[in-house]
Parts: sequence; C-alpha cells; structure tokens
Amino acid sequence: MLASDLLIHAPDSEGFGRVFIEAMAAGLPLVLTPVGGLTELHRQTGYGWLAEDLTARSLARAIEEALENKDVWQEFSRNGPEIAHSRFSLRAHAISILNIYRGLLGEET
Repeated sequence: MLASDLLIHAPDSEGFGRVFIEAMAAGLPLVLTPVGGLTELHRQTGYGWLAEDLTARSLARAIEEALENKDVWQEFSRNGPEIAHSRFSLRAHAISILNIYRGLLGEET
C-alpha cells in the first residue's frame, strides 16, 4: 500500500471496510464502491471517492475524479492517519464499546 499512489477498492460486498481504514492510516487516497461498511465510512469521514454504483462506468468516473483532483491527495496524506487513529484505533474501539454498555446500563457516557 505504501508504494501506491492511489488505491482502488472495488468489492461487490464488504462488511466493515478494513482496507478503507488501512488506506486512511497510510494516508493513501482511495476510490471505492458503495457497498456495506464502505459507504458508511465514506459518509462519516469524507475520505476518498465513492463510485455511484457497482458498474464499471461509475467506478471509472470516480477514478477519473480522483485523478483530476490530485491537489486533494496531500490533504488525505496529512489528515488520513490522524482520522484513522482517532476514530478506529484499538483504544477508540474499546471506548466505543464501553460507552455502548454504559448506555445499555443507563449510565452516563
């Protein structure tokens, strides 16, 4: 991943989006398909370019958009690792789970 300029992640199904998080942590811009957790991760972070649907034409348009906006790549490189660490680190995950349990028990988070 670190030797790449742009990651194209185009699965037809995806549960969580580990590759998305790994690309963010590496500061690597990415193009992705709108499936499963990828759509939610993109919505939450604004990271990368999301194809409109699963067609090759839509994916090609998203890739073209990414290539036409290389000025944004530096922003991804700067901000991606921090976003990945603050939102998706083991510590952040543990705190989120703890807050869910506290909420279920009626405790303040």
